[in-house]
Amino acid sequence: MFNRFIVATDLSPASFAMVHHLGDLKLYGARHCLLLQCLSPEEYDSTVFAYETKVLNNILRQQKEILNAQGYSVETRVVSGDTKHQLNQIAVRENYALFVVGTREHSLIGETFLGGIANDIMHHACKPVLCLRGDLGSRGKGDRTSHFQFNAHVLYPTDFSDNSTRAFTYVKELVACGAQRVTLFHVQQLLHDQGQEIRSDEAGDTRLHQLMNMRELLQGLGKAEIQIETREGAPAQEILRWIQAHGVQLVVMASRGRNMLEEFFMGSVSHHIARHAEASVLFIPSVTPRSRSVQSSWHS
Repeated sequence: MFNRFIVATDLSPASFAMVHHLGDLKLYGARHCLLLQCLSPEEYDSTVFAYETKVLNNILRQQKEILNAQGYSVETRVVSGDTKHQLNQIAVRENYALFVVGTREHSLIGETFLGGIANDIMHHACKPVLCLRGDLGSRGKGDRTSHFQFNAHVLYPTDFSDNSTRAFTYVKELVACGAQRVTLFHVQQLLHDQGQEIRSDEAGDTRLHQLMNMRELLQGLGKAEIQIETREGAPAQEILRWIQAHGVQLVVMASRGRNMLEEFFMGSVSHHIARHAEASVLFIPSVTPRSRSVQSSWHS
């Protein structure tokens, strides 16, 4: 499923904690890791960088050893340029199936989340992006905390859009690879007419039937406990409440919802989850004419 993956590191103490948490990716076929540090052209060409090359390489070597100990073959690389573009080019050219970035509290490791590379990667990536959520900054590089249990409780929020259906393909793979518990989650947004909330019972029945079909399909793929949950209200708020209340370890969702215009005016649900979820999130890129031209098969 994710045989080859790229870890975007900034070499901070928190990034050491991040690489300590990746053992469970082996459950999903992960075997080879590219440990990538992307510098700006100014950083890359500076005399300071030349002076600190040995320090940089030493830190990369230590992180490589951590990943080697978890059973991965690891390559390290330092590149110059725009991170999201570099990642996409490398992933397509060298057949990598997943990007991994770390988030600490509500920030990217070492920089503000919404202004940093994690946000750019999530919304421009041609491959799935795993945003690791956890207390990555509190222990430093000596951290030996157990890896994230990506297979313990998987949450799949769906709005039944084409992009969301694409994300369901990955949920099926997770179940086939041994996920223990999956929650299929849908939030029915209330319609408003002259200040009155209107519920569409017919639409709700249709959605429930679709969720039941998904559950039946997943039950035939593995031994996971599959449950269905439906809510009414604001999707992002309801998803976050469920994550907090039920110990979700991994959320699988499309990086965008029904359409770009709706997200521009109403705000991106996936963007909100990225900022506030206490779980790690696997974002599946939307399919656009541009993305179809650069994406290779996600199977590796």
